Amino acid sequence: MCRRAGGDCPDRAGRVDGTPAQDGGPGSHPAPPAFWKSLKEASWGLAAPVLILGGMRAGWFTPTEAAVVAVFYGLFVGMVIHRTIRVRDLYPSCAKRANCPP
Repeated sequence: MCRRAGGDCPDRAGRVDGTPAQDGGPGSHPAPPAFWKSLKEASWGLAAPVLILGGMRAGWFTPTEAAVVAVFYGLFVGMVIHRTIRVRDLYPSCAKRANCPP
């Protein structure tokens, strides 16, 4: 029941003119927002501070040991989860950081 002055009231989907929805009409499910997709993709990276700081706070390891945990966690995420680091890339990367000739 419409009580607006012009008589044109939006339907249940929020459209005034009665045109079908762009997302497929009534009964279709809209795509999930980009925020949730981004949050899912970033969950491994967001878990790193929780693991490191939580481990130190719980007494599982010292700050020095937390650095080692951070390195191995980063390698695990890079090699297994995202697959952006390969085994053959490890030596050149370590040699470059240590200023050793390849």
